[in-house]
Amino acid sequence: MMKTARGKKRPLISVRQGIVLCAGILVFAYTLVITAPLFKGASITVDPPSKSESGSTVLRGSTERVSKLTINNLEVPLSEEGAFAVERAYPLGYTVVVIRASDRFGRTTERIITFVNTKEPYGTQKETSDKKSGSRLESFESRLN
Repeated sequence: MMKTARGKKRPLISVRQGIVLCAGILVFAYTLVITAPLFKGASITVDPPSKSESGSTVLRGSTERVSKLTINNLEVPLSEEGAFAVERAYPLGYTVVVIRASDRFGRTTERIITFVNTKEPYGTQKETSDKKSGSRLESFESRLN
């Protein structure tokens, strides 16, 4: 409150100014909430690899705010919801798959998936010991648990 020349107390801002100020703050906050995903960039969620009936590896996942998706530098089509599913034949043994997504502004996100490719479906093979180093080789699903 401010005092006028006659000693009466007067508010710093009027009711109308307060309403306009509150409306401006609400519009600014709403704009921040709506545009926040644009600042985050592309995001990738990848499910554990699985085997198809033909014995090849199936990679599935979903994306958000992605305009281009590549798996080991090969472009992958996306559904309208951002889901993808790719069936590829990888050699037996330890496999590394690089999944790269870029948004419409050119920002990229990368996920590296590793798994041991065997003839059996994933999650059913037994752990084996590497005699040279004594370390254990496990499937991708075993490491997630």
